[in-house]
Amino acid sequence: MVRSPFSTPPALLRQARQQDGVISGSQAQAFGLTRRQIARLVHSGEWQYPGRGAYLLPGAHPHRSRVRAALLHRPDAVACEITAARLLAFGGLPVARPDEPVHLLLPFESARRQPNGVKLHWDDVPHAHVTDIHGIPTTSAPRTLVDMVLRRDRDDAVALMDAALRGGHLTDLTSARSLAFGRRGAAARSSWWRHADGRAESPLETRLRLLLTDAGVAPEQLQWQVRDDSGRVVARLDLAWPSRQLDVEADGTSVHGGPVALYRDRHRQNLLTTLGWTVLRFTWPDVTQRPGYVTHTVTRALATGSGQP
Repeated sequence: MVRSPFSTPPALLRQARQQDGVISGSQAQAFGLTRRQIARLVHSGEWQYPGRGAYLLPGAHPHRSRVRAALLHRPDAVACEITAARLLAFGGLPVARPDEPVHLLLPFESARRQPNGVKLHWDDVPHAHVTDIHGIPTTSAPRTLVDMVLRRDRDDAVALMDAALRGGHLTDLTSARSLAFGRRGAAARSSWWRHADGRAESPLETRLRLLLTDAGVAPEQLQWQVRDDSGRVVARLDLAWPSRQLDVEADGTSVHGGPVALYRDRHRQNLLTTLGWTVLRFTWPDVTQRPGYVTHTVTRALATGSGQP
């Protein structure tokens, strides 16, 4: 990167920090920079230009800066969908891709051209459905959840419901269900809401629970505590059948992938075995690519009392 031969005014830097590292072209000129100087900052790589007269300065927030840039000159727009979910800190979201667009919601009468890097949606949003996150207008948690549920398959939708409940964004799903009423796709998804359970700790746990429920072997308990002879809690099980002492674990790489986690899981499994429990472990590829293997193994374990396939 070739640095420009002049420095950015300190006052401009302070303003940019208050805006997650974003500055508009008009603001930059108000702080004394000429258009030529702005162009040289972009050409040198010190500033990034995502478009619409917005510039990203070094250290810009990786998510909020892109949202602020997309909102520039769109005073009636609101961050929505997965963009809003990230601002609201919903759990269980996929890792953001570099090319993930910023989702914005605009009134029906707004222009319909889809700009690069931005995905526009149109609807009339009551003020009650909008909240403020770091100064960014964002759809509320119930509205965000509904918008996402209506555009996803069942397993992803229920995982979002589970995460919203577990994260405390919603205490129940009543408000979200009411917002879905009458919208396109809501009727076909009406039965999905009853599958939600805020005790699930990951999308993999949700998918595993739904898979087994569909197969007729729904878990008896979630996050079941196992105690030793002294009454001390020694383990908390993802999906449990206490009546058969069967434990089914969802092994996501983020929690169970490292050597420390491997040691902990082995110690825990040995302890459960000494207490008479059978432990089965399934990964994301198991659940998504070999669902028959998963359901067969669990069904056989329940029928025979053995976890061996």
